[in-house]
Amino acid sequence: MKRHPQLSERTAEGITSASSVVSENNIRGWFRDIEKYLKEKDLFSILADPSRVFNGDETCFQYNPKLGKVIAPRGKKNVYEVDLGKAKENLMAMFTFSASGITTPPMIIYPNKRLKSAVANVIPDEWAIGLSENGWMKSEIVIDYIQNHLYPHLKQINTRFPIILFVDGHKSHLSLELSEVCTKLEIVLVALYPNCTRIMQPADVANFRPLKSLWKKSVLQWRHENPYCQFGKEHFAPVLETAINGLNKESTINGFRDCGLFPWNPDAPDYSKCLGKKTNRAEISERQEQLQSNVSNYEDIWNVFDELLVKRLKNGAISGCCSSDCENFNILLKIYNILERQKKNNTAGAKCIFSQEEINNMPVVLLDEEQPTEVNGDELLMNFTYDDGDMLNQNILTESELETINLSLMGSGIHAEIDNITTEPARQLSDNPLQKSSTSSPEHNGENAHIERFLGVPETPVRKGTRQTERVSFVISSSAYKKNLEEKHKIKEDKEKKNVKTKENARRERKN
Repeated sequence: MKRHPQLSERTAEGITSASSVVSENNIRGWFRDIEKYLKEKDLFSILADPSRVFNGDETCFQYNPKLGKVIAPRGKKNVYEVDLGKAKENLMAMFTFSASGITTPPMIIYPNKRLKSAVANVIPDEWAIGLSENGWMKSEIVIDYIQNHLYPHLKQINTRFPIILFVDGHKSHLSLELSEVCTKLEIVLVALYPNCTRIMQPADVANFRPLKSLWKKSVLQWRHENPYCQFGKEHFAPVLETAINGLNKESTINGFRDCGLFPWNPDAPDYSKCLGKKTNRAEISERQEQLQSNVSNYEDIWNVFDELLVKRLKNGAISGCCSSDCENFNILLKIYNILERQKKNNTAGAKCIFSQEEINNMPVVLLDEEQPTEVNGDELLMNFTYDDGDMLNQNILTESELETINLSLMGSGIHAEIDNITTEPARQLSDNPLQKSSTSSPEHNGENAHIERFLGVPETPVRKGTRQTERVSFVISSSAYKKNLEEKHKIKEDKEKKNVKTKENARRERKN
């Protein structure tokens, strides 16, 4: 690292493959869709009031968060701290933050059907309690939280309705029942663009990381105060309350601003986090024109071979060669075979690749019955360039992969003189024959080129485009979204009725 000051050790952020393909265009498209909907429904003015813009999400808290550094005698190899609790235990809590910096009372989700009084008695009165068999968020819990806890609390602090609540695309947030409840309560429920909450969700961008740090400090403080007590469910709420009280109001406000939700600003998100490639239609159009131009160049080369010459090449013999194993004829026939295959592939739109070995092994057949005759004429000089490894890859040739074949034929039967005929690549080539160059590109010279030989950069996943994804409205409380869910439920019910009817008919046939 000292020899390469341009490098540094960094901790990589782990993201999913689905998140890695999200592009700037996707997020900007989401901003356009939401803005269009809000303006059509005359709701865009809500975004001007920070007390009416909210973001809700849930997160987990470990009973035993990872420990930091401690003070120990110098030279001691083994330093331990015994976990006084279940190391893998955790609880989930649902939070809602406003663009004005307010944190509403959370809901703690316990993995129980019934809650013990010892646990319920230590939970603050304004907090909500959710019960789930596995401790995970469910649609019923979200409905209960919004209808019986969030809405009454916002009414109590005199919040003006309607409001906008941004949530992620978790399945528990996308139910028809939740959509109907939010419509009734004048809550515009908006789902963020899928798989990009690390960029667009204020809770993830600004709140949860400092909250987890405060939680860790609060747990360690509780351990110091209770060294012989095991941390359990009855201690969770008081410790979490201490952590929440340490949250900075300004961090919440900055989170909404950095995500572009308040003030509403599509340019605010950090698009440098988007790893997905940006589709440029102009580049696609230009590339198609280049491919079409290359096809024309191949047609020009075909014009060099007159009908008589092509006929002789197909028959495997050409007059004017001094013997049946004429080297000039062998080279010319190989060029002819390459162009003929390329012409067929251009017509079919396929991709064809020839290697040096394949070209050398192309069969050459000479007919013995036709005697060669002496031919006088002008010298035919052809410099034909072809790719050693990937000649016909999308009809684009690169300088580093070109070789030159010089073909000299003497014959009066061929009335042509061709100088330096080449397939035109994507960029301008030199008139001189090119020699094979190294695989390094000009822009990676010097130390960087040397480093890249040993440090490979992992490739970013790319959308394959084979999956058919149904895109519905991001506004979950909208009539279009509810209509779509109702149609799906109806199709599902009809399918179930059909299956029941089929089973009944089969049962009757067996009885008969």
